[in-house]
Amino acid sequence: MLIAEMLGAERVILVKRTDGIYLYDPLRGFKLDTETGRCSDYSAWEAAQSGNERLDAVNIDDLLGYKISREGSSMTGIADGSRGHLMEDSALEFCRACENVKEIVVVPIAPEEFYHLDAEIGVYRHVPSGKVLLPEEKAIIECATDRMLTDRLRNAFNGIGPKITK
Repeated sequence: MLIAEMLGAERVILVKRTDGIYLYDPLRGFKLDTETGRCSDYSAWEAAQSGNERLDAVNIDDLLGYKISREGSSMTGIADGSRGHLMEDSALEFCRACENVKEIVVVPIAPEEFYHLDAEIGVYRHVPSGKVLLPEEKAIIECATDRMLTDRLRNAFNGIGPKITK
């Protein structure tokens, strides 16, 4: 952020292992199965995500003012008391004081990790939103991950994507 401000950049790109900005941690309820590296209880994860919402844009003051929860989650899926989920307070406070930097665009690098197979109906479900993908759509996402990341990065440089604004 400091380098961006010194160079006169108006936009900072933040690459995160998430698929967007949410009202609260989209991994709340995710319990890690250490053998598979996947969620051990998708029902618990979905229940914990009830009422969560992906946001297109948020204001720094909303993040720092607790309108959006920034409490992180442990590998057991419960709130762990940590602050600074998505971005550290100090970085947000610095950005708020910047003269040049106007926004932070979040680039999701692993959106496919937020889907799981609902075997009962044969579709993939996005856990935080409940959105359904057919297996062939999920395959397209997995195969196109590198191209999609490149596209998301290009878009971010143009100010397109989930963003934190001043």
